[in-house]
Amino acid sequence: MRPAVSTPTAILLVDIQEGFKHPTHWGESRSTPSFESNVEAILSAARAYNTRLETNHATATDPAPAPADAGSTPSQHAVQIIHIHHHSLSPTSALHPTHRIAGSSTPSVAANPCAAPRPHEAVLVKHHNSSFVGTDLEARLRAAGVRQLVVLGLTTDHCVSTTVRFAANLQVLGGEGGPDGNGEGVHGVVVVRDATATFARGGFDAETVHAVSLASLDGEFAQVVETKDVLGALGALGALGA
Repeated sequence: MRPAVSTPTAILLVDIQEGFKHPTHWGESRSTPSFESNVEAILSAARAYNTRLETNHATATDPAPAPADAGSTPSQHAVQIIHIHHHSLSPTSALHPTHRIAGSSTPSVAANPCAAPRPHEAVLVKHHNSSFVGTDLEARLRAAGVRQLVVLGLTTDHCVSTTVRFAANLQVLGGEGGPDGNGEGVHGVVVVRDATATFARGGFDAETVHAVSLASLDGEFAQVVETKDVLGALGALGALGA
């Protein structure tokens, strides 16, 4: 993973919603016990990175543009923070908009508190596994010139995997055969191992499903990293475990 200071980066939070707390729908066995705390750490670090950037711009005393030959000077790009929320079209789904969390008035499609969007952050609603189907995500990433897409969320083997595969196949970050031929390739797509999670399926425990799903993505569709790698790229390693 590359530093955000030199690579236009987006954090994509996929389906981190209250409906995934429904034990009778998904089961009680979920992988990645540190999922929520890691998501929160990455999101906090991205927001802090953007705040530092805004502060630096506001206090800059030399507004003169960099010289034309300063190609190695780090480019200062805000980290795009994009939330994807799933609204199922199936009335029986735990993520159907009409459902509520048991014992409360909270909609099941509401954001998990660890990934609650702020007013200025994009929230895109999808109805399918891929975050690119029926949304403007592809156009949004291309317009912002994003060259590194960091994916967190639920579930590893369903919507996270499908979204990552679409990102690689659509070449939304450029790459050989892509719109600008800049060679970014699949390694611009980053999946965070300990900030994604899934449930037990088909007789396989949750951690096995999670591990195999990531193994099938790594090197072919994406680069799989840890939370500490993302925090390092955001200049915020001290946030882990704080």
